[in-house]
Amino acid sequence: MKVSLAALAAVLLALTVPHWANGAQMFFWETVLIQMLYALSVNLLIGHAGIPSFGQAAFFGVGAYAVGIASTVLPPIALLPLAMALAAVAALAVGAIALRTYGIAFAMVTLAVGQALYTVTLHVSALGGENGLAGIDRGMLFGVSLGSQGAFWYLCACCVGLGILALRTVYLSPFGYLLRAMRDDPVRTRFLGVDVRAQRLAAFVIAGAFGGLAGGLFAYANQIVTPDALAWTRSGDPIIMALIGGMSTFWGPVVGALVYTWVTHAFAEVTPAWILYVGIVFLFFVVVIPEGILSLARILRERFAR
Repeated sequence: MKVSLAALAAVLLALTVPHWANGAQMFFWETVLIQMLYALSVNLLIGHAGIPSFGQAAFFGVGAYAVGIASTVLPPIALLPLAMALAAVAALAVGAIALRTYGIAFAMVTLAVGQALYTVTLHVSALGGENGLAGIDRGMLFGVSLGSQGAFWYLCACCVGLGILALRTVYLSPFGYLLRAMRDDPVRTRFLGVDVRAQRLAAFVIAGAFGGLAGGLFAYANQIVTPDALAWTRSGDPIIMALIGGMSTFWGPVVGALVYTWVTHAFAEVTPAWILYVGIVFLFFVVVIPEGILSLARILRERFAR
């Protein structure tokens, strides 16, 4: 019941934003939506499957650059699925090799791949080099120009909503339960006859695809894509969001994305040392609420019960 009410409130908010928000506010909420989808895709690996990937920015960047390169050729309705497909193929190629390792070794391999792609974008002139690809055209959708903030907002909200619904379906499916079983006891799962490596690869590809969708929307929202889309910090942000909201729950990254994006924007507006204060806020959550914001109700209930 609570989830249904929250979903209804989210839908009503999405429908009304263009009627009360100015350009800066709409850009903020677009960023929040994109971060939510990106954080959920990363948490599918880290929080639910127990796969510590530190290089998801590679697939986010693949989706962003796909939009940046082909925005003048294809409309968003074709280009965003293409961005997902390219990111999924990239994830399949990386995962087929990286998933031969486990734990910190796997994390380092994914981080290395992400940094390698970041370096490539810096030095390839066709990708714009350090300046990236600017002036990305949002194009038309069903005869409506996406150049206006309101039209693009509805496209972004629709894509993110469908992405969240798809990831929620995965989370509640037998495959989702299998991922959590592999996270909790991979040895027992393997002895039950499950091909653990194949299931981990499937999760890696799904996360990469939705990371690519988030990257494509990011490129459209900013109308520019630079190598920063593949930087290691871009891989760290969704992990921080998931930790703030709660990695063990599905909705934790959604809450964490909202809090993290708001805190980042708030401090960036008042001080050039904003990253220091964001770090302090993150440290507070890790120390005081290590299980995330969504664990607060359970923790308080247990303490009062004692």
